[in-house]
Amino acid sequence: MNAILGPTGSGKSSLLDILAGRKDHQGLIGQVLIDGQPQMQDFKYRVGYVVQDDMVSGTLTVRENLAFSANVRLPRNVSSEDKIAIVDRVIVQLGLEKCADSRVGTETSRGVSGGERKRTNIGMELVLSPTILFLDEPTTGLANLVTAAYCVAMLVFTGYLLDVTTTIKFLAWIKWVSIFRYASNAITINEFTNLKLCQTNDTSICLINGEDILKDQKIDYLTKWDLWANFVALGVMTLIYFALTYVQLLRMRKTK
Repeated sequence: MNAILGPTGSGKSSLLDILAGRKDHQGLIGQVLIDGQPQMQDFKYRVGYVVQDDMVSGTLTVRENLAFSANVRLPRNVSSEDKIAIVDRVIVQLGLEKCADSRVGTETSRGVSGGERKRTNIGMELVLSPTILFLDEPTTGLANLVTAAYCVAMLVFTGYLLDVTTTIKFLAWIKWVSIFRYASNAITINEFTNLKLCQTNDTSICLINGEDILKDQKIDYLTKWDLWANFVALGVMTLIYFALTYVQLLRMRKTK
């Protein structure tokens, strides 16, 4: 597996189009070699290409979308029974058994989840059993709602948008699992400890100091551990996230 990374507009999709033989080579310099050999005449029929925007039909079921792709794109010498077997195999490979007979869904009618929709889109290319599979931003749009809800919850209940002391009691525990809170506390303690805020035209008059702000924010700062406790918490949470990511990778289905 090879991944191409880069900012928006850097040419990632254009590069994929060139590699997949989907772009006119006029004005381009260089060669695209396959295992060190020039591209075959039918190369673009040997590769699968999953575009960024889903190409599935929302009014069809997952199985019907895959069957449509198989019927339209597989050679005529492939029998109907073989096409059905190919579709069933792809459904199992992508873990779509539970939603195989559910409609994908449209903007006005609810259907499968975003992940299942994206896997269906990938499956429409896998029915061809491509030698090479290109995927253009395959994770775009996945779990955006969950991520947004998590970030908003962390911001609301950790002192960014609301005073922590006014948080509903049964939701107060959220602040202890917020990576934003520990990072913010560490920065605030580091910046405001031993800091004096004076008038711009007379530095001898200092109406407030950094400790007053820390007290107002209910941030412990009196000992060195109060600062380092936030770094320790950040480190532990980072390790937990990495561990969960590793476990998820182990749970992923691997296909040859």
